[in-house]
Amino acid sequence: MKESLKKFWRKSFPNVVSRKEFWQVTLVNVLTVIGIASLAVVTRSQILLGVFVCYLILLVVPTVRYMWLRLKDTGRSWKSMAWLFLPYIGWTYLCILLALPSNFNRKRR
Repeated sequence: MKESLKKFWRKSFPNVVSRKEFWQVTLVNVLTVIGIASLAVVTRSQILLGVFVCYLILLVVPTVRYMWLRLKDTGRSWKSMAWLFLPYIGWTYLCILLALPSNFNRKRR
């Protein structure tokens, strides 16, 4: 898991993101966001709220990059990320796509 997180925060782009790596990083980031948000609410701390917002902003680029790479590994186009704009149904469908096994035989788009 440590290696997955190091790979996630590096500047260089990996060519492949395995399903295990993607979901490990996603789990750690979701738990971190929930933990920081909970602490900010319980303590009513403006500093923790600022840390929470900064962490969310820092997550945007690497998360989009990992989602794009994961979709590419399943043989899907980057255009599949458009499902993000359709709440609930699109998010669920995108999670299903991201959970599919890697398929390198399929034509890359």
